[in-house]
Amino acid sequence: MPRRIDVKAMRDEMGLSRSEMAEKLGVHERTVKRWEEADHDPSPLANERLRTIHREHTGKKPTNDPADHLPEPLRGLLPSMR
Repeated sequence: MPRRIDVKAMRDEMGLSRSEMAEKLGVHERTVKRWEEADHDPSPLANERLRTIHREHTGKKPTNDPADHLPEPLRGLLPSMR
């Protein structure tokens, strides 16, 4: 089973507002908020769409390593969780 996607970190990395992310995914803004606050997990289909949008927007695959969401100079300060 894949690890949980950090929707907030992904959205921040893409530079999108919650409403922009919701529009890209075809869901309500409240749904994105619930995912970010871990009230609900995205469905498998939504997970795949999140990964696709992220890959299209950034050119890279999302990860769950907190260090990957830091500016380059700070990445070495956190131990890798892989």
